[in-house]
Amino acid sequence: MTKGLPEHLLHKNRLQEYAQKSGLDLPVYESSSEGFPHAPRFRATVRVNQTTYTSPQTFPHRKQAEQNVAKVALQTITQASATMDKDKQLSSSALYQDPKCCKSILNEFAFRLNLPSPKYTTIQQDKLHPVYLSSLAFDGKTYRGRVCGSKKEAEQSVARTAIESLLGSDSGILLHIINSKNKAHMDKNTSNGNSKMSEINTQRPVAARPAEQPVNVSGPTANANDHNKKRKLQGESWHQKQMRNRWQ
Repeated sequence: MTKGLPEHLLHKNRLQEYAQKSGLDLPVYESSSEGFPHAPRFRATVRVNQTTYTSPQTFPHRKQAEQNVAKVALQTITQASATMDKDKQLSSSALYQDPKCCKSILNEFAFRLNLPSPKYTTIQQDKLHPVYLSSLAFDGKTYRGRVCGSKKEAEQSVARTAIESLLGSDSGILLHIINSKNKAHMDKNTSNGNSKMSEINTQRPVAARPAEQPVNVSGPTANANDHNKKRKLQGESWHQKQMRNRWQ
């Protein structure tokens, strides 16, 4: 159908194919004339998935304007999708940083969407060894986790499996919850690190002060002190001499 068409005529077809593959309503185009009656200039808009896109330029023909706005819409959607995929990958890696939060993430997601809470079923596969396998039912689907060494770990594992699957069709709610949990996890680690550094600084021994050295006094003050001592000694000698004369 589109084989052999030039590139500038393919944008409307590609946007329509995107809408069909995504299960969306077909794009709806509108155009308006902004020029003079004898020299019209058309600007087009298109509505896709409840979002309206507008062509930044005007064109002498209506079909050109529609092709241009289809190109703008498709480029914007593709960029947004790439950003969303990157955020989902980062959020998925965040689940591995703190796997203990997966159940709380899923519970909050169910609460936000007003859905029943996930129901977990956990069995011990080997009665002689602590080996557990968990599954959960949520929103009409059943998810299975991996074999773990404890019941709690098995439930967190299957919750993570469900979250990774739900991220593929997430509208942004689940992504926001994961990012919030990840930020709280990072803030907690930062706080713990600061507390440990504070303990280290508190326990660090205080260096002893160097012993004070005697100060040698010189100059007029020292000379005055020496003179006073000399006069005192002379006075004591005179007093002793008078006492000897009295007793003789």
